[in-house]
Amino acid sequence: MREQCDKRASDLLSIIKESGTKEIDLSQDVLNEMKNQSSSVYNKSGMRCLMRIPKI
Repeated sequence: MREQCDKRASDLLSIIKESGTKEIDLSQDVLNEMKNQSSSVYNKSGMRCLMRIPKI
């Protein structure tokens, strides 16, 4: 099951990269702020869900 999920995620990331979308590295401060602003998409176990990037 995990392997299938990893494959789907990898396939989706490939599609995104092929579209010309660039990957950027964010500072830990920015990541923390994004997590705080998007806390409603985090569940009790701390697992991250895909989230809409809020304006900071």
